[in-house]
Amino acid sequence: MVLFGSKALRQAPPIPRPSFQEEAEHAATHPQITTAGVACPTINDIPMPTLEKILGLLSATDLARCATVCRAWRASATWSPLWSCLCQARWVVWSVGDWHSKPFKHTEWPAAWRKRLQKEKQCLELLDDLVWPQRHHATVRAIADLGPDILECLEMEAQRPGSLQEGRRCWAVKAAARAQAIWCSQQMHEAPEALRLPEYQSQIELGALLVAQIHAPFADLTPVPRFLDQLAEELRRRLEEADITGGLPAVEMLSEMLFGKAGPGAASNGASMTLTDLSGSALEASLKLPAPGFGMGLQGDSEGYYSPENSLLQHVLTAGKGIPISLAIIHAAVGRRAGLPISCVNMPRHFMNRFGDYNHPDERFIDAFDGGKMLTRSAAMAMLMTFTGRASAEDLAPATPDRVWYRCCYNLISLYHNTRSLPTLRSVLDLALALSPLDVSGTYNKISADLCMLRAQIATGLDDFSGALDTIQELDESGMPVDGNLEELASNLQHIKASAEADWNRRRYRTEEAARVQWRVGQVMKHRKFGYGGVIIGWNYRCMQSEEWIIAMGVDRLPDGGCEQPFYQVLVDGRDRADATTYVAQCNIE
Repeated sequence: MVLFGSKALRQAPPIPRPSFQEEAEHAATHPQITTAGVACPTINDIPMPTLEKILGLLSATDLARCATVCRAWRASATWSPLWSCLCQARWVVWSVGDWHSKPFKHTEWPAAWRKRLQKEKQCLELLDDLVWPQRHHATVRAIADLGPDILECLEMEAQRPGSLQEGRRCWAVKAAARAQAIWCSQQMHEAPEALRLPEYQSQIELGALLVAQIHAPFADLTPVPRFLDQLAEELRRRLEEADITGGLPAVEMLSEMLFGKAGPGAASNGASMTLTDLSGSALEASLKLPAPGFGMGLQGDSEGYYSPENSLLQHVLTAGKGIPISLAIIHAAVGRRAGLPISCVNMPRHFMNRFGDYNHPDERFIDAFDGGKMLTRSAAMAMLMTFTGRASAEDLAPATPDRVWYRCCYNLISLYHNTRSLPTLRSVLDLALALSPLDVSGTYNKISADLCMLRAQIATGLDDFSGALDTIQELDESGMPVDGNLEELASNLQHIKASAEADWNRRRYRTEEAARVQWRVGQVMKHRKFGYGGVIIGWNYRCMQSEEWIIAMGVDRLPDGGCEQPFYQVLVDGRDRADATTYVAQCNIE
């Protein structure tokens, strides 16, 4: 499985030691240089282990320079294990593929270095364009097109130190959040197909982890499936100790391990941690197996039922509280890994798991929100009658994984729609529509059409008019019945987009004098003469200070027009100069 967290992708394989055959091939491809028929000592005469150590001390720049000396040096300097060392030293994460791609070959490391650097350069250039409203959303999509490898670059930008880098950090976080949503929606679309592969059949938590990932773009969530594997192994150990081979006693043991009384220091270790903290090593340290004779203490959170965190698996496992669907997914994921045939039941106004076949004596419905309480079919039907006033056998049928994940998304859509959290709502909508694409013959066609219209409205509210128009076009091409005239709606959006672009252009190019202004508000600068740093907070087309100030500062003696050139208000870095602000001519800024 591949999660698009900063350290959640598959890491590079260990640096391979060259075999005897590889050393022989390396020597064969490095012909010795001869002079007058006499062999001269070359770099090829150095034993392979020694040569590897020497070249391994060089930087990428030095290796590139070595490669330009001659063919023999080029062959040595482009040896793949050397670049493998450099790649793994510079980057932690490597998107070597998912369930549909081929393994990453170690012989591709030199090319990987070049491609990765090119991606980083493109990403940094695109980040500079995010400040322009007219290009913002197109730029974010271009960043997402670079692929999840650049998430590590965005994380470094988001952690760039310095008080003057706050804007850069903010844009990097926003770009990562939106790009992560795009990547996760692509993964969500493929996830149901992946569950058909033998190695993923028990991992019903795949989609739920993608939902969690968009809430914490830089988080490493790979400890969650590993911990579920450990819980399944612990369950097998307990079953073996109790001489239980399966059936209802095994399900009772599973519920006791997950929902039973927690031992000292269990379950609540991460309760005070934020979603950003709950990743990587911090998350792994918080996930602890229950002590022998104790459970994890997972329970339903009645007081904070509508908190978004209760839908995120990493929070549920560390805080020890969740809602029915998140607790049920954990219960089913551990049970399936241990070989128990547990399925999820997408019943109205509640969510439970089912063990056993229809009308089998051992058939039970497990209420994870109520501590793993087991109900017979008749008791479950009575619960349905209480909740909805009707009872149907279809409401107790097993749900496919994609319907389970769709329910996770739909719960959050309702929540964020009420709180008007538009960026997060849009991300969750993308996941839901990836699971339920527009299809006239589909069961969820009306719901998908409504969600599609909602996504277009949200995109409009976020000034992403191109995204809204694309959604309307997708809806129109599907041929699905919707409320309202799509052509009229598209026409109105085109008019709004044109008006917004005209307004942006008018604000950007107010007069011809603006062409002389080289620097924009928010840029970090350094004074050419005095060397202090700062950030530009405003500008004028010409010097607007008093005549006395102009004379005292010798402004007329400055190059590039003196006081007729643009001047800038600068917020000074207090570590360089005591003045809070200064007024600087354009010729003195770099």
